[in-house]
Amino acid sequence: MKPLAVLLALSACGIVFAGWSVVQGHRLPPVAQPIVPPATSSFASTLAGSGLVEPTDDVVRIGTPLSDVISAVLVRPGATVAAGAPLLRLDERATKAQEAVQLAALAAAQAGVVVARSVRDEAKDNASRAADDLLSVEERARRTFAVAAGDARLAQAEAAVTQAQAALDAVRTELERRTITAPRAGTVLRVDARPGEFAPAGRIDPPLVTIGDLEHLQLRVDIDENDAWRLVPGAKAEGAVRGNPQLRTPLEFLRVEPYVVPKKSLTGQSSERVDTRVLQVIFRVVRSDLRLYAGQQMDVFIETQADPTGLP
Repeated sequence: MKPLAVLLALSACGIVFAGWSVVQGHRLPPVAQPIVPPATSSFASTLAGSGLVEPTDDVVRIGTPLSDVISAVLVRPGATVAAGAPLLRLDERATKAQEAVQLAALAAAQAGVVVARSVRDEAKDNASRAADDLLSVEERARRTFAVAAGDARLAQAEAAVTQAQAALDAVRTELERRTITAPRAGTVLRVDARPGEFAPAGRIDPPLVTIGDLEHLQLRVDIDENDAWRLVPGAKAEGAVRGNPQLRTPLEFLRVEPYVVPKKSLTGQSSERVDTRVLQVIFRVVRSDLRLYAGQQMDVFIETQADPTGLP
């Protein structure tokens, strides 16, 4: 009977353990509290959206008109540049060789002008003696024709100089295009170019250099197309810094970009929809002491009408 008692005791322990496992498996895990409480609106009725900090007048994405190897990168992120400041330089060796060839061609053409002018002047001097009665009619005509031919050769030589100068200017223009410059003043936000890399011509992603004016910042706010009808242009708005919702700034309405586009700016939330379209509203950041950075996201609250139906 003793083995039977042991078997019954083990069976009872197994049943108890199984029941305990089932209970523990169905117990809901505790809800994790956010490290920073989410921002809340100070308006009675709010239209909320996610805003992306941008430089004034958007950013300038610099590419290159020529496809070639990058020989030098002349700026770093954070540098302030003036309009026309050099940003990067493409390989110039072949173009400089062409410049040397065109300089030699120009010098040869200029020497040809000197020769043609000398021949023309000699023909004019000979023609000035054509009134001498000792010369025959044929000789006087030959000297007259020699002057006309000298003028034509001089004009041809001068045209060759003009052509050589134009070719040299074209090569120098090509040489200037190999130094990519800033189209306007601003701050270098990002550099995605390295010496030795090949830079394709045209628009590329990411751009070689990104420039923006950080003196004044603006917010590009995405409003879900389902809530776009609630937006009142010019309404009051405020933005809260993510990570510290106590840091807030009033926002000044600038404009609505009246073309609904696919959503590109993601917040990272697991419940976020990425198949929606958004209306983009631009606000200017009023406070300048928040230490905001281009590309940073903010929570934006826009005052709107209280009636959710939108009907009068």
